[in-house]
Amino acid sequence: KDLHALFAHSAVEGDWISALETACRKVIKKGESISYTENISYCAKRNTAYRTSISPVINEKGKRIGALFIQVDISELSTAQEQAEKALQIKKDFMANISHEIRTPMNAIMGFTHLLLKSDLNPKQRDYTEKVHHSTRALLGIIADILDFSRLESGTLLTERAAFSLND
Repeated sequence: KDLHALFAHSAVEGDWISALETACRKVIKKGESISYTENISYCAKRNTAYRTSISPVINEKGKRIGALFIQVDISELSTAQEQAEKALQIKKDFMANISHEIRTPMNAIMGFTHLLLKSDLNPKQRDYTEKVHHSTRALLGIIADILDFSRLESGTLLTERAAFSLND
């Protein structure tokens, strides 16, 4: 059916029908299916995201005789994807901020315990101070691992290739 006749009853705005006709002709001519996403003001829905797929229709003799198009409203999917991307950015920002907020006092604790370890301490004080110092280093390692996991999850972890000796 002619697309203008097919959509005569609907309130399609702009050159959408002409663009769809052009795409259908291209599919018929080349014999290859195409898919694309576009925003269309259609049937009183303003600027709605649609996924359009067009495939050639081939008769029993192998001749391309037309095109079949399927159009799906993906507005909710697009909105969900935008929300997921915003949530990911918020998570990344949170992880960067919390990392800084935790590392700063942890570095201060490490610095002061390092200075304490250089001073005259009795054996019990030295033992406690060493435990605090080692625990602080362990906590900083855990924080780094959490951040690496977060970077890995978000696809922002940088890796490098380096030659090494497994035995060493």
